[in-house]
Amino acid sequence: MKKSTTVAILSAVLFATPALAEHHEGGPKGPGGHHGRMMEKIDTDKDGKISKAEHLAHADQKFTEMDANKDGFVTKEEGKAHWEAKKAQWAVKKADKAAE
Repeated sequence: MKKSTTVAILSAVLFATPALAEHHEGGPKGPGGHHGRMMEKIDTDKDGKISKAEHLAHADQKFTEMDANKDGFVTKEEGKAHWEAKKAQWAVKKADKAAE
């Protein structure tokens, strides 16, 4: 069960990156929106493309963030806790932006 949960979560992270790259130009948020910023973040050598190595490094970083107890596995609980923490961060950013 743990292995299938880990694979499912890692797959979601891995498959999200190409979708971000696809929406970089003229996507729902436009070139300067969330997708553009994610593309820039993942494209560490700033060549305008995401290499397999950059993609895997980003996925590894996300997996490490989610693996709260650092046992090499991401449980359903760790995944949910990570998602809830991200939602809280986004809410703070949204509130800060609205206050400006």
